[in-house]
Amino acid sequence: MTLKAECSSPSEPLRSEIASTLRAVTKLQGAVEDLLWDLADQLEPEDGKLWVHDIDEGETLAFIQLGIETLREIIKGQIDHSA
Repeated sequence: MTLKAECSSPSEPLRSEIASTLRAVTKLQGAVEDLLWDLADQLEPEDGKLWVHDIDEGETLAFIQLGIETLREIIKGQIDHSA
């Protein structure tokens, strides 16, 4: 699932971001969902990780483009490190 969100901070103007859920990123990256869950623990909101809250108090892990790129770099670093 891909969501459009508007983000702002006191130092930045309002901007639109596209967010993709963990399941969507898993499919996009061809990765195992459990692996991305583990790697996502290394990310902070400023790294492009966010939580989408639903009305039933459910939460879904999602990433903006920066988060997806950060996950790619972490995966690449692990592959390079193990080679």
